[in-house]
Amino acid sequence: MLRQFGLLALSLAVLIVAPVVRAALPVIPAPEIDPAAAMTGLSLLAGGILVLRGRRQGK
Repeated sequence: MLRQFGLLALSLAVLIVAPVVRAALPVIPAPEIDPAAAMTGLSLLAGGILVLRGRRQGK
């Protein structure tokens, strides 16, 4: 019973506080990521992981 009351209180607090916080903060648009740039970043990340794994196995 106490756990249900805590969840109810938490959900009510979120419903009350969220609009106040949302109104106080300015809206900043997120930058768009070009699909080609995203693939480049993922390729570099995957390549770096492969290089690090290869170095560990060589020792």
